[in-house]
Amino acid sequence: MAQPREKCGKQPTKKLMKLYWECFVDARSRNLRISEPILQSKDIAEKLGKTDFHASNGWLECFRKRHGISFKAVCSEAGDVSDETVNTWLKKIEKLIEGYEPQNIANTDESMIFFRGLPTKSLCIKKVKCTGGKRSKERLAVLFCVLMTGEIENFLVIGKAAKASVL
Repeated sequence: MAQPREKCGKQPTKKLMKLYWECFVDARSRNLRISEPILQSKDIAEKLGKTDFHASNGWLECFRKRHGISFKAVCSEAGDVSDETVNTWLKKIEKLIEGYEPQNIANTDESMIFFRGLPTKSLCIKKVKCTGGKRSKERLAVLFCVLMTGEIENFLVIGKAAKASVL
């Protein structure tokens, strides 16, 4: 017995669906990140010449299934540290802090605030590697410091460095 075909409600024309697909493929080929709200935005339908089309959640789900599109992380970092390395450093730290008062022992860490960062995930075709363009490197560096006693020191914010002129 044949399986019933999945119903996706009122569908746009095949021509519009083809234009949406071509728009999606073109954007991903240029490493642009595409989210569901971007794909559903009225701007895309209007740019494709269709002002009366609304890309509903149901339409989007059917579009994703039809074209094998999933939501993937664009890039990631893997940096696991082995237990052996951690234990070795714990022994070294014990020796390094020997003789110091707790109020003179601090832990600092730096964090970056990327204020022009793009999303790290995008809609992509399932079987295609999801790559992205260059990320903006504009950021603020923040240095946090906590003493062993639990006291939190003021943090330090570093913005863009001034360029020195060369004579």
